[in-house]
Amino acid sequence: MTSNPSSRPLRLGPDPGTGVSLRQAEAKDMDVLQGMYADLLAVLAEFNPTVDVTHRLQDDWIEKPDELYAWIIEGDDQNSLPVGFALVCGERYAHALGSPTEYVLYEFLVTGRARRGGIGRSALGLLIDAYPGSWSLDVLPGNQAAMAFWSRVLAPHSPEAQERVDEDGVTFVRHAFEARTKGA
Repeated sequence: MTSNPSSRPLRLGPDPGTGVSLRQAEAKDMDVLQGMYADLLAVLAEFNPTVDVTHRLQDDWIEKPDELYAWIIEGDDQNSLPVGFALVCGERYAHALGSPTEYVLYEFLVTGRARRGGIGRSALGLLIDAYPGSWSLDVLPGNQAAMAFWSRVLAPHSPEAQERVDEDGVTFVRHAFEARTKGA
């Protein structure tokens, strides 16, 4: 079952190995989120021609904190500058998206300048430690860098990978896994 809003932390981390932390996004973060979201859409459009690169992130991510979880990923620098974001759907939205899991990692981005330093792995670890349960995420199979990253990072969780086709005819690989205990 998804966490209720009163038990939801406002900050996760820092990860002792990387110093990475996650901070719950607030209304004041929407411009930063929009910018990173636009960067993500540009990458996705390279592999999926149906992606609308002008799409704007809805305010629901801030307004429904008990069902939609928007996180800012911060690096270990003194300014805690955003180096990425994670959008997590709770159970009701997961089911609406066709996933029988408790959580869907809906969008996830580590900015180019911060990649390949363990930030993505640390951020995912913090998320699943805070929200143990069943998870899923979809990856475009043509995005080889993303496929390699998720295969590597999810390997300890023994994910089930299944190809699926959305209503626009776009093929995704859905990775589903269980994270029941801290550090699992």
